[in-house]
Amino acid sequence: MANLQRIQKFQNLPENIQNLLLSEEYHLFLDNIAQQTSLNQLQRYWLSYAVSTIFLKEVALNKMVEYLQKELQINQAKAFKISQLLYENIINKYKDYFAPLPLKALAKTLAPENKPAPEKPIPRLKGNIVDLRQDQIK
Repeated sequence: MANLQRIQKFQNLPENIQNLLLSEEYHLFLDNIAQQTSLNQLQRYWLSYAVSTIFLKEVALNKMVEYLQKELQINQAKAFKISQLLYENIINKYKDYFAPLPLKALAKTLAPENKPAPEKPIPRLKGNIVDLRQDQIK
């Protein structure tokens, strides 16, 4: 989407949402998430862009994990953790703004019991042979 269109969409946001997205506290929170999840500078930029995209309702909340995974080029577990932090600390505070969207379904999706399984270890090389025995993979 062209920058001018995004600016116009931003200007049409409720004032409290505009204030949030421009606040120092919000950006410090995103920095904290980036630090907790070991994001690099480019990923931190895309995190800010992705969250603003969510507030502009260009991406549905129930697609947040997949969207973060794609835009930040991170694994599903990290995208899930970031989504949880965003939901608990920011999105949940603006329920009225997101009311038409399935907040309860999103909360259920981001519940700890739905956390994706850890990724399986990659078989390690021993010399020039790959050892696929599970007891050897650590």
